[in-house]
Amino acid sequence: MKGGTLLVDDIQILGSGTNDGVLDYLLREMDILKGKILFVLVGKPDNHDHRVGLRAMSSNFAKVLDLKNYDEEEVSSISKLLLKSVPKADIKESEVINVSCRVLSQRVCRARGLKTFGNVHAIKKLVALADQRRLNRLEAESATGKESSEQGFTIADVIGVSPEDSLSRCEEWSKLLGLVGLRAAKKSAESFFQNFQTCYESELANQLPDSFSVNQLFLGSSGVGRKTFATYYGRVLKALGLLSVGEVTFIKATILLRDSPANLANRLTSCDGGVIVVLDAHELDVGDTEGPDNAKKVAVVDAIVAGAHGVPWNDRCVILFGETRKMKIMLERNRPLARRFPIASAFVFDDFSRDELGDLFERRANENDPPYLVTADARRKAAFELRRESNRIGFKNVHDIDNLLKAAIERHLAAAQELSELDQAGVPVVFLFSGPKGSGKTLVAKMIEHIFVGLGLLAEATLRTEDTIALSQTQSLTQILEESTGRVLLLKNAHHLAGDAQGPLHELRDYLSREANRKRQIVILDSESETALERLAGLLFLQDQGTVLATMHFRKFTGDECVEVLVKMLNKQRTRLKKLQLDVSALEMGADKEADGGRAAADQARGQSKRAELALAFAELASCPDWENGHDVKRVAQKAYWQAISAAKAGDFRSAIISADVALDFVRGMTNERRKAGVRVDDA
Repeated sequence: MKGGTLLVDDIQILGSGTNDGVLDYLLREMDILKGKILFVLVGKPDNHDHRVGLRAMSSNFAKVLDLKNYDEEEVSSISKLLLKSVPKADIKESEVINVSCRVLSQRVCRARGLKTFGNVHAIKKLVALADQRRLNRLEAESATGKESSEQGFTIADVIGVSPEDSLSRCEEWSKLLGLVGLRAAKKSAESFFQNFQTCYESELANQLPDSFSVNQLFLGSSGVGRKTFATYYGRVLKALGLLSVGEVTFIKATILLRDSPANLANRLTSCDGGVIVVLDAHELDVGDTEGPDNAKKVAVVDAIVAGAHGVPWNDRCVILFGETRKMKIMLERNRPLARRFPIASAFVFDDFSRDELGDLFERRANENDPPYLVTADARRKAAFELRRESNRIGFKNVHDIDNLLKAAIERHLAAAQELSELDQAGVPVVFLFSGPKGSGKTLVAKMIEHIFVGLGLLAEATLRTEDTIALSQTQSLTQILEESTGRVLLLKNAHHLAGDAQGPLHELRDYLSREANRKRQIVILDSESETALERLAGLLFLQDQGTVLATMHFRKFTGDECVEVLVKMLNKQRTRLKKLQLDVSALEMGADKEADGGRAAADQARGQSKRAELALAFAELASCPDWENGHDVKRVAQKAYWQAISAAKAGDFRSAIISADVALDFVRGMTNERRKAGVRVDDA
């Protein structure tokens, strides 16, 4: 440089002891270039005052300015100026802006005194979030065709909507509450966000809000859902404006022990805006004896204490995972860490109960690709097996559930492989499905399709269904069969093929007997009559051709099974709802589940009585000749669901309850309608 100004930021780094050569060079050049270049050095006073080299540098400067942190009033004024500088925001002096900037300044100044306090940088970050909320609001209003009356900032834009309203619209919060089990952890989360709501109201009322920390301590065994819970927790914090990103980073304590102090600090800084989770944090305990790694453990814990200051609105969250007993011992030894992560406010993750293990097994099976249907008997056996395993040392909850599911799928596929080996001659496999309507035949057909696609015996999992009653005059059955190559073809009411017009019967027989069509597809013949299907198989000469016939008979649902299917159908609606919290616990109370400690025995008995009454009502409806099993249960579920939504719209749209009485009314109503229509109800 021939002349000008040279500004050196973060000058305290040069006095850290590792950059002495750079510091000596800078001092030498300052003497040489005196009068030619203006040197401006910027640094943090608490870091460079005690550095010998930096103190020596002060004699080379005409002026030393000690700039203080901004106070709340100054932060409020700067916030107002920054808000006014936003393009097209149309800011006017108003009580709304005054209140918003006051709350904003209080939030920013919570971090005063910390080394990470950013002054204007922190204000700019919150103003940027406010502008993003404003733009999102205007875009949402424009999408509905409504012209906004407020182009500028509202209080909700600047400081965010109330936590209560945010949670009611937060899909991640609904998913967190929908996790199986984890009652204590969910209760802790609800208490935390309720405290945040109280703080929000205190801020608006110009009252000093209670202090709170987004940092958390998650205590529990391995595989109890802490990672999933932490992921949702981080996203909820983002939805509430407590974090700018919400991404969750998991890192093992053993990896932190291998980090240098600089890398450790960088790890914490790189997670700003999100959540950093330290797995197995109890491994950082120094113990009662001296060890070679104790000094490193102390350094890591000190770095966590320094980085996890817990001040809200500072855009950082740290969560420690640990085993309950070991973490308690560790926190008793380390008071600074205990102050950052108080054991009294920890999120406790209890092991799953027997019924919760069964629910998890069924859910994991449904989430599998392809999904698997778990029968009630399989669920009970899985729950029993998992409960027995849970009594052993080293049980890992969800991890062991996944292992059990994997073994079950492998056995299932092995059985399917044995079935496929029956087709060595190259003749298409034919299934005969007999049973009443709505008894699950189409669902099982889809499962068979997934199995054969997984085995590589079919090309695609797109089930084709045709009703033989309505076969088109312009399209022959042969055309349908050819178009279904590589897929599963389900022919409903197949007994009609053996009627007077046996053209389709001959087409099917000829198609299945051709050498070129072997191993091309799966054909399922479906009928309510088992006898009619056996007669049809004889007319097709399937056994004479060497075709293996797999016969399945489906019975009608019992009353208890109808209630179980109804609850599952209603629970599926939860995944489709973002605003409505559907509560079907009144239907679930009577199920064979382990009661909460807080659930009264009288309530449990009342729930069992209602569930039994509903099962009897379904059994009475099932005695009608035109009973359609799952189809009729689905009709009841749809009626109950829409009535709940209508009731919610008239009151509080955020919650709706479906009681056993509501379901009973619909089931009995359907039975009465069929009686009035002249449909005879069997005496048996």
